[in-house]
Amino acid sequence: MHAPYAGAMTSPYRANPLDLRIPPPVVAGAAAAAQWFLTRNNPRHTPVGRAAAAGLAAVGATIGARGLLHFDDAGTTFHPHHPEETTTLVTHGVYSRTRNPMYVGMALGLLGLAAHHGRAVALLPIPAYLAYLQRFQIRPEERALAARFGAEYAEYSRRVRRWV
Repeated sequence: MHAPYAGAMTSPYRANPLDLRIPPPVVAGAAAAAQWFLTRNNPRHTPVGRAAAAGLAAVGATIGARGLLHFDDAGTTFHPHHPEETTTLVTHGVYSRTRNPMYVGMALGLLGLAAHHGRAVALLPIPAYLAYLQRFQIRPEERALAARFGAEYAEYSRRVRRWV
């Protein structure tokens, strides 16, 4: 078991005290709550919006689940707070299209929720979700993977985009 703040400023991949602190599903949940808050008084639920929401959520869940399954198949960790414990660089399957399929899946889920709410204002939390993950989750993960896998990770990063 890891202490939540162990090595916060001593590890090279944790350049900021907020790095790798809030689990990405919690960040996505906060964005979803913000979407609800912004639309709670005037949602515009429509059949088209519900269909779009279901489709985006299904695609997002599939992409995210495939990412998790590839990690499981490789026998490596998917723990978002400890990328240094990664034992295998997974580059096949959905990881050949995006370096962050689980985060892409959550973003698609948020887009689905925005479609469900039927109001453009519901899109506003999504850039905040993406910016937070980019700064405090993905960049520290990338530093840890670069330190662990060196040239192999550098080549993978050149070949596969961070998002899509």
